[in-house]
Amino acid sequence: MKTDENLPKDLLTIVQAGLRTREIVMQKSLDRAKVEGLDQHERVVQEGSDFHNKLQEFAMFRLAFYEC
Repeated sequence: MKTDENLPKDLLTIVQAGLRTREIVMQKSLDRAKVEGLDQHERVVQEGSDFHNKLQEFAMFRLAFYEC
């Protein structure tokens, strides 16, 4: 996702930090989904399913991450 460089500097910093966090969570969710075998879940492998061949979307739907 691209940010608008015309934003005020302090707001731009916050938005960029949020985007970095989102990318980290997306990667960790994909890694965790594979560890937990969610890549073989029926909602991912079954044709016609709402998450068919969309492991990343299913991982974001199914898993939760918390900032400690």
